[in-house]
Amino acid sequence: PDQVGKTSKNIWIFVQGRYVQDRALQAALTDAYRSLLMHGEYPICVVQLWAPEDQVDVNIHPTKSQVKFVDPSKAFR
Repeated sequence: PDQVGKTSKNIWIFVQGRYVQDRALQAALTDAYRSLLMHGEYPICVVQLWAPEDQVDVNIHPTKSQVKFVDPSKAFR
């Protein structure tokens, strides 16, 4: 938490090895860092998430930049 960004552009999320843009997962990361960062600061991080194939759909967007989880709240936790 000693190196932070002023925007969420330095949060890199990969699901099943693919870069995705997922606001819910970004919110989970921001929430996890809430007590460590000042208001308006964002963590600089890379997250790689692997889930059973039947729990995530990576084919909902033509560029495959978005995913859909069977249980989004479980992914958030």
